[in-house]
Amino acid sequence: MDSRLRGNDINCVGTVIPAEAGMIVRTAHPGAPSSVIPAEAGMIVRTAQPGTPSSVIPAKAGIHAASTEHERYRPQPRSSGGPVRPRLLRRLAALTYDALLLFAVLFAATVPVLVLTGGEAVGPSEPAYTAWLLAVSYVYLGWCWTRSGQTLGMRAWRMRVRTRDGARLEWRHALARFAAALVSIGAAGLGLLWVAFDRDRLSLHDRLSGTALEMVPPER
Repeated sequence: MDSRLRGNDINCVGTVIPAEAGMIVRTAHPGAPSSVIPAEAGMIVRTAQPGTPSSVIPAKAGIHAASTEHERYRPQPRSSGGPVRPRLLRRLAALTYDALLLFAVLFAATVPVLVLTGGEAVGPSEPAYTAWLLAVSYVYLGWCWTRSGQTLGMRAWRMRVRTRDGARLEWRHALARFAAALVSIGAAGLGLLWVAFDRDRLSLHDRLSGTALEMVPPER
């Protein structure tokens, strides 16, 4: 047998080819580049079938397993064909950060209310005061979501909110997300914990409002 195979590409993956020691085998897979691999006795060859995990196959003396470059292009889970969704812990970290900032905003929004009441304390049981705080919260969050898609907490944790088709939010989307979040997080946070069990890592308010969080690539 000739010590080299020239010009004959093998259109298959995982094929076992008899080979002499030192023989060079050229392999190829449709759509993937060919590779030239030295065949040595006892070598271990990594092969991959498109759509299936790669496997390590021991090559016996005088046998070489065909290989392909396709493995390095194999897509990663949850990242192929769409944006990467943040995990639950990252969401909780951003939510904690934003909750502190929102508390400061609402504290500032309470000052004019105290002026109107002559300094008399107003509790959350007052419908008008509660409605005022909800309106301020919506304007603050809606402005962040529609302007850059990020609150300060989301920016710190490299996340942004978009519609499910990847577009920037409009105010109507922000209203739907805000209303859904009141129900989702207000129900003992169960709507947020939904992320841990959702196949697409979406919260309940993501599902209800047609919006979604996505990771922002780090700046280079």
